[in-house]
Amino acid sequence: MIFSSTIWSAPLNSTNETVTPLFDSSSSSSIIQDKSESHTRPPPPPPPRPPPPRPPPPHGPSDGYSSGGSSASATATAVAYCFSDDMLVTLTTGQRIPIGKLRAGDKLLTIDGSKIITSEMVMMLDKHASIEGIFYTITTMSGHNISLTDVHLIPIITVDGLLNYVPVRDIKKGDILYVVSNGTLIQSPVINVKLEVKVGYFSPLTTAGTLLVNDILVSCYANVKSHDNAHFYMAPFRWYYQLFRSLSITEPFGSHATDGVHIIPLSMYNFARWFRPSTLLH
Repeated sequence: MIFSSTIWSAPLNSTNETVTPLFDSSSSSSIIQDKSESHTRPPPPPPPRPPPPRPPPPHGPSDGYSSGGSSASATATAVAYCFSDDMLVTLTTGQRIPIGKLRAGDKLLTIDGSKIITSEMVMMLDKHASIEGIFYTITTMSGHNISLTDVHLIPIITVDGLLNYVPVRDIKKGDILYVVSNGTLIQSPVINVKLEVKVGYFSPLTTAGTLLVNDILVSCYANVKSHDNAHFYMAPFRWYYQLFRSLSITEPFGSHATDGVHIIPLSMYNFARWFRPSTLLH
């Protein structure tokens, strides 16, 4: 559900306010006797009223949007950055499902090098089904589009044919993305980038660290400068997941049935914020 694509700033409060005089006219201290006559000095003008504080963004760039979220959404904003609720992922069966319907163990498609491969859903890093967020919506020449929050990583193809993971806020027209069109992996340039407000956002983690969302290759990671480093540090959790799946435990990290940020990305973000702040995007 899209509300607006226009960035607006909060208007100044037009409510009249009563200024309390700094001097009481009835007090003798406010009367100054001149040599020729006595007169009352008028009160000094009130100091200029500061502008009202700008509200924080609900889940994206700080461009004056108001937030209708709760404290949970504030935590999510600081930790996990996600895909909008209306994005689709493709399972290995060919079925396309909303990203919020993914469950641990689901087999889905992603890309390795120049090949389409199978990956597996590990857990939902962040889930907020009914909170507004600000998303960058990218459209490619092939007609594909995807909506992500500002510091979610997405790979662009360099002139050398390599993948360079950048935050989506840095994507510009002409950047080349990997997309799947009619079952074939192709390269397609970006033709449009815009901001949109949508309701609901989700952040899945897969064993490959990437996935195809709306048939566009994206990273599972956000808020970090290096996709490869993030994937390296998540390796113990992938091993843990695979071990317990082999023991027929279907959801080693829990079902994540309630909204919020999973304790794992929350803990890792706080660790990086205190001990490795240079690895985070701001």
